[in-house]
Amino acid sequence: MGALAQMRKILIPAIGTRSDVQPYLALGLGLQRAGHTVTIASHPGMGQWIKSHGLTFASIGPNIHLGNEAEKIRTRAKNKVLGFISLMEFTASIVERCSKDILKLCPGADLMIVTHSFAGRAESDKAGIPFISVTIQPQIIPVVESHQTGINRATSAVIGAVMNNMMVGPYNHIRKQLNLPPIKGSLENMMSGRLNLVPVSPLVVTPDPRWAPQHRMVGYWLLGEPPGWSSPVEIRAFLDAGGPPVAIWLGGSLSGKETIDLLKMFVEATRFAGVRAIIVGSQEAARKIDLPPTVMASGWVPPSWLLPKCCALVHYAGFTITGAGLRAGIPAVSIPQTVDQDFWAQRIYQLKCGPKAIPYPELSSERVALALIETLRDTQMRQQAQMLGEQIRLESSVRLTVQMIEQAF
Repeated sequence: MGALAQMRKILIPAIGTRSDVQPYLALGLGLQRAGHTVTIASHPGMGQWIKSHGLTFASIGPNIHLGNEAEKIRTRAKNKVLGFISLMEFTASIVERCSKDILKLCPGADLMIVTHSFAGRAESDKAGIPFISVTIQPQIIPVVESHQTGINRATSAVIGAVMNNMMVGPYNHIRKQLNLPPIKGSLENMMSGRLNLVPVSPLVVTPDPRWAPQHRMVGYWLLGEPPGWSSPVEIRAFLDAGGPPVAIWLGGSLSGKETIDLLKMFVEATRFAGVRAIIVGSQEAARKIDLPPTVMASGWVPPSWLLPKCCALVHYAGFTITGAGLRAGIPAVSIPQTVDQDFWAQRIYQLKCGPKAIPYPELSSERVALALIETLRDTQMRQQAQMLGEQIRLESSVRLTVQMIEQAF
């Protein structure tokens, strides 16, 4: 087991949507295979799913469906920036409500893995537990820039102040409640000075040579199917009834008028483009509309199982589903709703694995249909996505990460 022989008990507080939590399950399974005892702490509603993968679960915070709450926030926001800020503020409030439960789990833990929401950061300090941090947005990692102009330095200072206000400030409130000194300086001080993991493929984002040495890009932590899981009969029947469909990955389970209108728009887009489709998520809303035989609605299914059976993917360009789509080797149509999703949508386009993103406010059945037609007719795009997927599937990302953790401690 190596250098972590005395650090067997590892606590991972993972809050957020199912997509937010998925990477930490994959990492937890890798650490467990290496002989460590891993506890995933998350929302009460995540328990059954986490335990189905054979991991120990601990309940923290309120019993809410964060995916639904995040969808409501994004829908109400007037623009992407405001939506992102509102989502950050809401997430910080949930992290605060989880704090007492996380602290109760600390006795006996040898290592804390502070997830990208920074859940566990203050509690690790309070309990005196060493911690590793995780960053899923490479663009927020500070760089050493020795040749900035005065204007660039001023711009960086403004951006840094905004990010500190959005991310560091709320967590200092938690630290104050725990009688801890505040985090001062840049966002980097929230991250581990020993090891900050970036679970992104270097084939998708090139590591910045100006990063400090503790920032290590390790590749995607992508979760497979739970042990004993069997694919739904109705999905298998749909797949067998025709050619590979488009996967429209929505997540959440909203059923309001806006969600119903969105689903109707996607159905019309598939009709216009002449493609079959599986809509994943918002199944409750889908029950309220008449779906043609060429479209089916599904609840959550493992993307590792479904996406390789599809010809293309339509999604909001969230971190986890972007990685899953690229690994599956299929092109994607991106519809980013917030500024962090803009980054991943732009990377898909730059990698020639999808057309230009459709801004969410400009969404229409015609634009989605035309993007799908472009995607499916562009042989070079499909080949590029397939080639990148083959390369990503060769990466031993979780195993590499476990080795880094053991070596660092």
